[in-house]
Amino acid sequence: MSNADAFYPRKLLTLEILRRKDDEEISEVISNLESPLKLALILIDAIFYENGEHLKDWSNTLDETKKVAFGLGSAERLFIEFSDKLARYGFYQFAFQQFVQSSFRARQGKALEEILKKILAIEEMRITPRIPSSKNEKIEILKNTLGSKYKARNVIDKHDIDILAEVNDKVVILQIRSRDDTGGATAKPSLAELLRKLKDEELLRDVLYVIFIWVKPNTEPQQKVTLINKLLSMIDLEDKPEIKEKLKQSGVAQIKEKLKVCIVYGAEELIKTLWSELGVEVDEKYKDVFEKYKRYLELLSAWDDLWLAYAVATFELENLVKYGKTNMSVLSDKLHNTNFDEYLKSSKCLEKYEECSAEISKEISPMIKDEEDIIPFNSVGDKMNYIRDIILLRIVYEHIEEIADSIGIDNTTRKQIRRLQQKEKNNPKQADITQFFRD
Repeated sequence: MSNADAFYPRKLLTLEILRRKDDEEISEVISNLESPLKLALILIDAIFYENGEHLKDWSNTLDETKKVAFGLGSAERLFIEFSDKLARYGFYQFAFQQFVQSSFRARQGKALEEILKKILAIEEMRITPRIPSSKNEKIEILKNTLGSKYKARNVIDKHDIDILAEVNDKVVILQIRSRDDTGGATAKPSLAELLRKLKDEELLRDVLYVIFIWVKPNTEPQQKVTLINKLLSMIDLEDKPEIKEKLKQSGVAQIKEKLKVCIVYGAEELIKTLWSELGVEVDEKYKDVFEKYKRYLELLSAWDDLWLAYAVATFELENLVKYGKTNMSVLSDKLHNTNFDEYLKSSKCLEKYEECSAEISKEISPMIKDEEDIIPFNSVGDKMNYIRDIILLRIVYEHIEEIADSIGIDNTTRKQIRRLQQKEKNNPKQADITQFFRD
């Protein structure tokens, strides 16, 4: 990197939402990515609250089965009885990674659902779907399809439906998978269970059951036949060979009257299939929709909050075990001594967070040396970038309450963010004294 480009570019949506409050594009992107952004806030809070000490707290979630099945009970005993630092790190690291990895999968699915709903609803798609957001709305659509509210509620309670859409007199059920070879042994059967249920019901309206694979491979999908075989093996069908061949050729197969199924890979194939089945002329205009989808996906891909918080948290957990301190504690002293800690809280720093974080990093970096230098990189440039990245996350941390309100985090997430809990504890709701003056 040249001196002019000393820092790698970063874009933090958690700061963009405060800097660009009236920007509809940012608001829409954040609404689609709300779930992973919540995880980013949880990690950022853990990094800075009490200088990262709480990065170890996820070890409290390890149950006895983990201690037996993965030998973590031995690791725990080794660091308690013998001060074994590697065992100590292994214990805390496993707990932290378990929390993050288990969170990733569900949050990824939620984000993909929101993105796909957005694409289905754009004007260029020409299908104007009704996509219910509440459980009651979903039940209402299925009640009109299955003939009873009891059956509809039973389907909603027992089967995961990623996207349920009503288009005119038809119902579309979209089951989303990131790839066709992920999800383990239960993934493929779970796709078949709802299809089997629909096959056994007397349907009042046409239902299109779409298995949408988000990632389209460059070559013929290796797991496609396996997926088809597993899907059809769980359903009693008369024309199974014909249906299998239809699905292999990326066609829409008729399971019975009023029920069709298809497996599609990628947005382009999805758009063409939906248009064909929902009565929209399949013409060259699908390219416009596909291009809009790609541009929107690029916009959604250009953010750094979560991976940055995850990477920093991973490094700092290691520092906490190895050195008994983190770069947060080292930087906290430097920021306080130079009055930069107050600057980080300012609206001026927020408005220009890229310049602000770079400026502070350049000032602070030369002060960190000898035993204080626990930065996980060797070159001067990488060290400055790492300090800059910590400062960026610190800006988020200083504005975390406002960010949480802007994103609209739920109570469960709020309870996982210690700084918010501490603020509520220190500032309990005031009693309404007007009650004493009422007649």
